[in-house]
Amino acid sequence: PPIMIFHGTYDTTVPVISALAIQAQCKSLGIPHRAYLISGGGHGCWDCTYDGKTLTTLTLEFLREFMP
Repeated sequence: PPIMIFHGTYDTTVPVISALAIQAQCKSLGIPHRAYLISGGGHGCWDCTYDGKTLTTLTLEFLREFMP
């Protein structure tokens, strides 16, 4: 199934390298995915934005794209 990745670049609980590894695996296996690295975001940055969009908006866009 398609995978959506949100990860704060300042996450000290789960290193951002983990998100990058998942993204690389998705690319190598041809798994549809979207990765959003939240600049300056920490662990659990649910109120963060990416490109001016909330995580809720990005999630809805992801669902519309992959689950029409």
